[in-house]
Amino acid sequence: MENGEEEAKQVNGNEQADEVEEKAPAPTTESVAVDGEESEEEEMLVVLELCDFKNHPLFDDYSSATLEGIDTAKPMLKIGEYELHGQLEETVGTSYFYDTDTSKSPDKAYQFAGQTIKKIKFTIAPPEDA
Repeated sequence: MENGEEEAKQVNGNEQADEVEEKAPAPTTESVAVDGEESEEEEMLVVLELCDFKNHPLFDDYSSATLEGIDTAKPMLKIGEYELHGQLEETVGTSYFYDTDTSKSPDKAYQFAGQTIKKIKFTIAPPEDA
């Protein structure tokens, strides 16, 4: 993924990737001066579900993706020539994110990075209610 994001594939019982979690670096805030006013920039963790690509070698062919409109009602994910249409949904349970960068805590293999109860479900066809 782009801009320092890490990618982790979740694998089902058949050892086939059916969901991708896109994880931005651990949540931090930065002060940014805009027209003399300070605003804070916040990073977020997002679960992306790629429904139509369960058995597709998409990730073998492309190593990057572009996520557009993540804060809109109709986000788009572009992977190579594929344009996927997103819809925000609640997850069943809570998704937890862990970071493998342990430079802050060398005695731990993983460090908690955040959690969410939302996901963006992406399909090839636009959602019917759109």
